[in-house]
Amino acid sequence: TVPSGMDMSYTLGLYMYGYRSPHATIFLSDVQLETKGYSTAMLQGVSMLNSYQGERTATDGWKDRSGNDNDGTLTNMVGTGVGHFREGQVISPIANSYLDFDGTNDYIPVTATGTKTVEAWFNPDATSGTNTIYGPVANGADNWFYWSGSVLGLYATQSSDTNNFSITGGSISTGNWYHGVAVIDGTDARLYLNGVEVASVTKAFTIGSWSGSASIGRRATIDSNYANGKISVVRVYDKVLTEAEILGNYNSMKGRFN
Repeated sequence: TVPSGMDMSYTLGLYMYGYRSPHATIFLSDVQLETKGYSTAMLQGVSMLNSYQGERTATDGWKDRSGNDNDGTLTNMVGTGVGHFREGQVISPIANSYLDFDGTNDYIPVTATGTKTVEAWFNPDATSGTNTIYGPVANGADNWFYWSGSVLGLYATQSSDTNNFSITGGSISTGNWYHGVAVIDGTDARLYLNGVEVASVTKAFTIGSWSGSASIGRRATIDSNYANGKISVVRVYDKVLTEAEILGNYNSMKGRFN
């Protein structure tokens, strides 16, 4: 079955290509088709032989692909504005797309509610200072998910200072892609780097303080702690991802980021 609005005048097919032996038999089940109101990573006219082509430009900003229309506007990102890109920067549908934050004033305002998990791929250009991946603010609370020095970090506050916390873990360096995840479920918080838990703390933290207006690439409340590096594929969930789900997400995309 397909959505009523889907154009079925063309033949639909699944194509796989291989040129090495031995060959394999692949079984498929429960194939789902979705229609979107915006361009996705695979567009009509994409050339398999000439990398990815498409119609997305920097003017489209940061596109929310969850269907919740929480798109973000590229702010102060010199060279990513009307009709052109910063040198070395690519935007979807390029296979390994990312945005390059300059560490000074670049950020993307977004909105998320009921946030319990934040996930992102990032590649530091610098490790000095606090480089915010995702910085939400709600109910006067100030929180951020970041890298600093050689570690991944999570800092969260709320009206009751007794439940504030800060955790760090892992080992990162410049020039490499990493998959980072922060989880807050109301009783504890955890950090994961490349699918592995690297830090945790037990705190009765109010989930509402981790939701609302937010920024990708900066600490939202005081316009500081801007990210200096590349960020790609930020995902914000209103559920707690399990360790297996986090590892699965990492494994599903690690090839894309080498």
